[in-house]
Amino acid sequence: MEGVPVLHIHPPEAWHGEAFLVANRDALTILKRVIEQALSEGKAHDVMCAADGEGYDLWIQVIDSSLEGEDWERAALPYTDEYAREKRADAIWPWQRKQKK
Repeated sequence: MEGVPVLHIHPPEAWHGEAFLVANRDALTILKRVIEQALSEGKAHDVMCAADGEGYDLWIQVIDSSLEGEDWERAALPYTDEYAREKRADAIWPWQRKQKK
């Protein structure tokens, strides 16, 4: 799939776990541009693909508040294992932030 930006983002299973970003050069080049745009504008978006050829929207959001601030305290945690998975009813998921702005 030359010319197709293929990007897989795998979050950590639990605390202190490993996260993986696996991508081809096309996707990394786009990701670099989108990160630079988010740094200057506060948010950015582009389209990536999974290895099966299906596209998806990638949103990048900048949160500049301190770790102790409400934006981070209420941010939904990305862990995937059941024991570490987000369970707070008032957690703010990334797609909720996208809708607010």
